[in-house]
Amino acid sequence: MTDELYVVRSFIEHFSCYKDKKIVIYGKGPKTKQILDACPDYNIEGLMDGTLKGGYIHNKKILSPDEVAVIKPDIVVVVAKVESTAIVYQRIGKFCYDHAIPLYGINGKNLYEYYGVGEFHSINSPYFLKSEEELKAQIRSHEIISFDIFDTLIMRKTFNPLDVFEIVGSKARRLGLVFEDFFGLRRKAEMENPIQEVNLYEIYDEFQRLTGITDAQKEQLCNLEIEVEKQVLIQRAKMVEIFEYAKRIGKKVYLISDMYLPQPVIEEILTELGIQGYEKLYLSNTLRQAKWSGLFKRFKEEVPGESYLHIGDNEDADGNYGSQAGLDVYLIKKAVDMLELSSYAPITRILNNTNGRSLVGLFIARVFNDPFCLGQTDGRPGINAVEDMGYLFTGALLTTFILWIVECMKKGDYEDILLSARDGYLLIKLYHFALDTLGLEKLPRGIYFQTSRKVCAAASMDNEIDIGWLSRVPTYCSYEKMMHERFEIPETEVLPYDWDHETDVFSYALKHKDKIYRNSRRIRMNYWKYMEQIGLHMGSKYAFLDFCATGTCQYFLGKIAPYELHGLYFCRYFCEGNIVNQVSADGLFKNYAFYATESYFYEHYLFLETIMTSFEPTLVSFDGQGNPVYGVEERSKEQLQYVKDMHEAIKAYFEEYVSCLYVPEQEIDKEIADRLFSFMGSGYTRLECEALNHLELEDGLGRGTIKIPKIN
Repeated sequence: MTDELYVVRSFIEHFSCYKDKKIVIYGKGPKTKQILDACPDYNIEGLMDGTLKGGYIHNKKILSPDEVAVIKPDIVVVVAKVESTAIVYQRIGKFCYDHAIPLYGINGKNLYEYYGVGEFHSINSPYFLKSEEELKAQIRSHEIISFDIFDTLIMRKTFNPLDVFEIVGSKARRLGLVFEDFFGLRRKAEMENPIQEVNLYEIYDEFQRLTGITDAQKEQLCNLEIEVEKQVLIQRAKMVEIFEYAKRIGKKVYLISDMYLPQPVIEEILTELGIQGYEKLYLSNTLRQAKWSGLFKRFKEEVPGESYLHIGDNEDADGNYGSQAGLDVYLIKKAVDMLELSSYAPITRILNNTNGRSLVGLFIARVFNDPFCLGQTDGRPGINAVEDMGYLFTGALLTTFILWIVECMKKGDYEDILLSARDGYLLIKLYHFALDTLGLEKLPRGIYFQTSRKVCAAASMDNEIDIGWLSRVPTYCSYEKMMHERFEIPETEVLPYDWDHETDVFSYALKHKDKIYRNSRRIRMNYWKYMEQIGLHMGSKYAFLDFCATGTCQYFLGKIAPYELHGLYFCRYFCEGNIVNQVSADGLFKNYAFYATESYFYEHYLFLETIMTSFEPTLVSFDGQGNPVYGVEERSKEQLQYVKDMHEAIKAYFEEYVSCLYVPEQEIDKEIADRLFSFMGSGYTRLECEALNHLELEDGLGRGTIKIPKIN
């Protein structure tokens, strides 16, 4: 799609609902004129611009910020290329936000949510004044200390405690225990149970009565829920440190919890998570009393003391009822409540199922594990470790992609999937883990496939159109070196470029046409030997995985491969007039024009390219035996260590999600993963990671080193 067509279509698609309201456009260029010409019936009050002061352009008045404040438009639309949109947002974002004026990009994205408002909007909360030191001082001044358990000492990796039931139902289905509405039945068995302060065994007694399952099935389901709970529960490490501190200074420490898990199960969970040495556990389903119905009172009667401090997260159950029982109470916030106080809060508006919530659940279980991490901040968490950056911001993206690939492989009729080098190095490991964990042994295992744009193109040169395409790709080196590196013509056979008489690089390349065809045949024969060695079958159909691409590798590979290819790309983008646009391919994300991006990921995909790589240099050719030939490694030891650390963090996120949280029956909304990735931006996070200052990407077609700008 041309930029001109995209801009007009996108404006009409996203903003036609505002046509009779007051619109201001930021931008004065030709794209703005095209919108004005195409939309004469829209109520466009005027234009804003960073350089022009007053006057008219395109028959529209140039408005100053003061004039815009008086007009108070219903919307401001930024008509600018993506890199310029970010600059414009820094320029007018605070002004529009302070005047409650909605601000959008031409792609229809709400720029406040896209870039975050943290840099010009500080979140203030009394909770930010709380600190570990303050809590320790409270502990020192009291004789008896009690802790709540769930969301205080330990927490789930789910976003919502009830999501556990959806996960249990999904795992039960895989075991052959299928219910039309497991979640609803499980809730009903608890909420309508005749027993007061019921335990899990009694819940499943009622579940058996509702469904008619056998005793063996009841036991299987009950054990499955306990297993899931164990899988999703983790320490709140800082609170466990404080628990240990209280014991270390000689305080008697008790645990008090409203919970349906039986006491032996909770004690086992606590032991597995390293929480031991408490005096006694006061549990609602054991004593048949909840915090609201006398559990705190019973605790005080049985544990006499001069002063009591209860530490919990629930304002009502811990705060109000603890205070009513005569305990002093110190409240911390659980991770979900901290999310609501932070710059990340807008993501809660797009969570629509368990899978989406669990993507965020893993995120907040890490970033808000410490209940004091927002102390003395403006609501923007600080992140400085490579491992945290990989886990928090890129883990969800790669998880969403691989599980999309799995669904595509379920639906498609493929002999196998080729996970192309070097993007596929990490991805095939994640793909194999998903197949093994989800019991998908019937799906193709996948093949790590050696390829590169250079090799695919050089191996398929058989006409002047392709020679023109490859020779015209911009280069940082001399034309002579370009001919040697891209077409593998020996340096001694490369003709000198005649600057006085050559008309362009294409005509120069054509002087080598016969040599190009000859070398292409040689490369092609060697590539075929490689394909035979890895077991590819003539006439078969393969899925071809690529990361962010127009389809270059697939296009040229398709010209020489004796089998059919269908692309599965993380992001497929389109370039006007590019010969590779017509390949058969689907993308998790799509981008139709360079002028604006459809996702935050695409705006910053070069950052991901530095991660989606192997530890081998770029493939440059194949030898006569079909073995890969690699170029010179351009990356430093520090850069390779950065890749390793990012891979480990992404792998950790993926394995936790797939093994503990994933519900295959539900879709995953890619917008949630894209939003989590956008949280790297300075409008959301105080990101101070030294590794980000030295990111570079080597272009495989000889366009030199690309310096990756820091995300902001």
